[in-house]
Amino acid sequence: MLDTMILSLAQLCGSSCNRGLEQTTRRQTKALTDVIHTILPLAERCLQLHEEGKKTPNKTLSVDWIFSRNNVQSAGFSERHRH
Repeated sequence: MLDTMILSLAQLCGSSCNRGLEQTTRRQTKALTDVIHTILPLAERCLQLHEEGKKTPNKTLSVDWIFSRNNVQSAGFSERHRH
């Protein structure tokens, strides 16, 4: 399920870029790029944890859990990247 959500988001981001690249401002492009660069390492970390058989307490990958201090740092991000 997580891999499907990640793939859908990646496709949405890609189609948005391809559809209106000439109409997209530099600021919007940078914002989209930042989102993609944030999501990919976190997604990789989630998949790694899933493969290792680790589960969240309620067996779902909640946003709070994904962005918990240990998982964010494991994905290569510091606390200042949290929004």
